[in-house]
Amino acid sequence: MFRKRIVLGVFWIFLAFGNLFRFIEHGLFSDHLLVTEGVLYLVMWGSLSSLSLKAINTAMTLSCCMVLSFLYGCFIHGHDLMATLYLFRSLGLLWACFILPAVCYAYFQGSMKKLALFLCSAYSVALCLGALLHLLFPMAQYLWLFLRDWNIGFQGDPHQGRFVSVYLDPNYYACIAVMGVLLGIYLHAIYRNKITFLYTILMLGSCLSTGSRSGLLVLFFSLLRSTWKWVGLCALCIFICLDYSSFMTLWQRTLYLGDDPSALCRLETFSFGFSLWKEHPCFGIGFCFLPSYTEELFGLKSVDASWLAILVQFGAIPSLVMGLWLMWKGYLWWQARQYAQGFYRLFAFYALLIIGFASQWNNVLFYPFWLLPFVLTASFLYQNTLLQKNKVTFATI
Repeated sequence: MFRKRIVLGVFWIFLAFGNLFRFIEHGLFSDHLLVTEGVLYLVMWGSLSSLSLKAINTAMTLSCCMVLSFLYGCFIHGHDLMATLYLFRSLGLLWACFILPAVCYAYFQGSMKKLALFLCSAYSVALCLGALLHLLFPMAQYLWLFLRDWNIGFQGDPHQGRFVSVYLDPNYYACIAVMGVLLGIYLHAIYRNKITFLYTILMLGSCLSTGSRSGLLVLFFSLLRSTWKWVGLCALCIFICLDYSSFMTLWQRTLYLGDDPSALCRLETFSFGFSLWKEHPCFGIGFCFLPSYTEELFGLKSVDASWLAILVQFGAIPSLVMGLWLMWKGYLWWQARQYAQGFYRLFAFYALLIIGFASQWNNVLFYPFWLLPFVLTASFLYQNTLLQKNKVTFATI
């Protein structure tokens, strides 16, 4: 139990403080490896026994695929220290996606309500710290300059008046905030009090303040599936009234995509990634070797489209095999919604929007601040739905 509490404590700090722990200086990465991420991957190994044999076999199979692709990349490009560091980091994230749900499911005894309270408490702290950053640095370019004074070469767009949050990116935060909004709706349906309502409204408002086109589309399409669609519409009207200039900027960026630098940059990275894949179509350039291409040209660690990043690194053949396997797992998870309550269906639609749409504009699928809580929530919902389908309670297991 003590080990589980340590894992949960580190994970809570990881979510609540986001990228702020990059202030701790070291020389492994130019933008500083996130200390809390490394600590999380280390402490979770103490709970490896929480995994079932089936989960261990699945994680080992995926790990072997990643390592083999990396070795293939070494054969093409030669050994690369940075690629090696990214490999260990990616393996840590992969195993965290298996160990963390097992630890949390045992600790919270399968209670989705307890998990939602845990995640929302972390998001509440992240929201407050993000609001403080927004007040201190309304123009993000000054925040990036401040980070450079700490020898942190953080690459970010010069966002003006956009809520960058503790994750230091408004587009990623918007996708995360929608998940926070949905969890708030779930808790408000249970408690029906002012605290859950206020939390949900503030998370919704912070999502609107990001000015993220993909994030806002995910937000409103997700709310269309809930009774909160009118609340979201009212919040949008209030946002327009309070900050009309930001809304017009967002509207013009959306209306004139062909003239928007951000959209053109995404198109450029997509074209570059596609041309790179055509050079190595079958087995790709090797896992974790993409940053060596994109950092030099775009100052990014990957192309913006998550699925294209997979294709470029693994190539068509391994990507097809892994894609079919993931589609089968996703299909089973999607089908299970018929045995579940309304929140499962709401979350399933959100998952479809992120994976099928938002991840093609922002590389959110492999962003730890989104991926870990998403996998955690999806795992809880799926496990509880299977128990409900088979008429088994947690106490009888």
